[in-house]
Amino acid sequence: MTVKTPSTNRVRALFEDSSVIFDLPDDATLEQLAAMLASVGRGHGAPLRVEVAVKTHS
Repeated sequence: MTVKTPSTNRVRALFEDSSVIFDLPDDATLEQLAAMLASVGRGHGAPLRVEVAVKTHS
């Protein structure tokens, strides 16, 4: 099985009415991620699920 490694840090937030995907800067903190999710959530409510794919550095 081949595992696909993301080329960038990617966040997928699933809401009741939709999903939103956005890139996360390499140096982002959890506080910044929470702020981004809160900003997106203003239009969608609280996320039901959040998936974060972090790129690995070689």
